[in-house]
Amino acid sequence: MPTRLNIFALPTRTTLLFGLIVLILFAPVVASLFWQTPICGAELFVVMLLLPLRRFLALPARQAENLQPLTPELRPLQALTEELARVNGVGRPPQVLLNPNLDSAHAFGTWTRRALALPTGLAVSLFADMESGIASRADRAKAVLLHELSHFRNRDAWMTFFSQSVIIVAIVFMALDFLLYLQVPLIYNTLVRGMTEISGRWPQVCDWLRPFIPGRVDVVCDNPQMLQGVSVWLRYEAFNLSAHGPFVLGGLILLVYFWRHIVRTREFYADARTAAWLGDADALLEAIEYSDQHRRLQSAAAESPASSDQRRWWSRLALRMPRFHPTWDERFDCLAHPETLYGSPVTIGVTAALAVLCLSS
Repeated sequence: MPTRLNIFALPTRTTLLFGLIVLILFAPVVASLFWQTPICGAELFVVMLLLPLRRFLALPARQAENLQPLTPELRPLQALTEELARVNGVGRPPQVLLNPNLDSAHAFGTWTRRALALPTGLAVSLFADMESGIASRADRAKAVLLHELSHFRNRDAWMTFFSQSVIIVAIVFMALDFLLYLQVPLIYNTLVRGMTEISGRWPQVCDWLRPFIPGRVDVVCDNPQMLQGVSVWLRYEAFNLSAHGPFVLGGLILLVYFWRHIVRTREFYADARTAAWLGDADALLEAIEYSDQHRRLQSAAAESPASSDQRRWWSRLALRMPRFHPTWDERFDCLAHPETLYGSPVTIGVTAALAVLCLSS
């Protein structure tokens, strides 16, 4: 009998994509600390560390705002989740919460805070399956919970949302920094005029300020030159665009391509982990199909007749957009052929090319 590939013996594609995102965004930031770059180093380094971390740590509380605790009759689901987490070495079990507006289960959290959100209808169905006394239905319910627990065991829940925070902060901060630097010529000219008048009355003012902000005082006080003329202004703005534009464009590429593949790939690894825990993929495939049917039924029930036409053209447009979640067929094929987890040669080539492009820019 041929040996099957153990995908967990290799670095996961999720981890590799996460590493590429961190490398692409932080390599220029770290380089700015040691070499002269268009963007200031120390301030940028602090911002790129603290703001993503703050957003990431605050995400669980924000995501849980619209969630509800389990009702008393559904609390056995929490006990079952804790038991499954203990048996399978997941570590700290997540808190199970309900969301009547959610159409699929959702695992999220940080390094220490974990949560599992279930649609209310799906939670009721899972509890009914567990209480039915039918082994196949109980296995299907366990498979749904194990799939979500595997995200924590695979450590992709925090990677997903931390990488998202890093990308979003990079895009927003660099866009705002670009807009701020657009005003620098005007601010510089105003400072030169002001310092010229002040130093005429108090010549020692530059010497007073030099120990606190030496580089900036030198520019304004020592041989100041007014930025005048359209060519000088346009040359500066072109420099500003070349400094910030690649960062913003690279962030958008990371969000649309790299982060999208993290979200998709982590589902494949969760399926593989769940199948390994269960011993086969039958209950998992049934759980995937069951969850997908529940999602479609809930979406159809929530759709009003007045919005059906609008949703029809939106659905056609959505089908042409890149998917952030794999289809049932894709998940089935990946379970049958786990070697495809790392992508086709074309996908690997595109990923490498985009990574080199982002780093070189």
